[in-house]
Amino acid sequence: CYIFTLSKNMRVEKEEKEFAKWILEVGNGEAKTIPTGQEDCLESSIIEIEETITVAKGGNPFEEIVKSTFPNLENCFQDRCYLRVRAILTPRNETVDKINDFILSKIGGEMK
Repeated sequence: CYIFTLSKNMRVEKEEKEFAKWILEVGNGEAKTIPTGQEDCLESSIIEIEETITVAKGGNPFEEIVKSTFPNLENCFQDRCYLRVRAILTPRNETVDKINDFILSKIGGEMK
């Protein structure tokens, strides 16, 4: 069994270097944390996330995520170039399904 770890992001753009560095820090357990005051719990601190990489708090979280990732989706969803440069990543397949269902409800048409 081999375990590979990400140590260098070869595709990072200049404007994304800080984010790539932060992701590596999270993965390596080196990201800045904030104490929760519950040292007796397994999770005694939480990772600090910069406001610039969070989605605005609002009513429907799926709507906020889709709106920030796919602005003007209703008019651009058939443009492959528009879609190719955007992605929503999530660790759970059930969340992927919910987001996909939400997006499909926004663009209309028949589902296969």
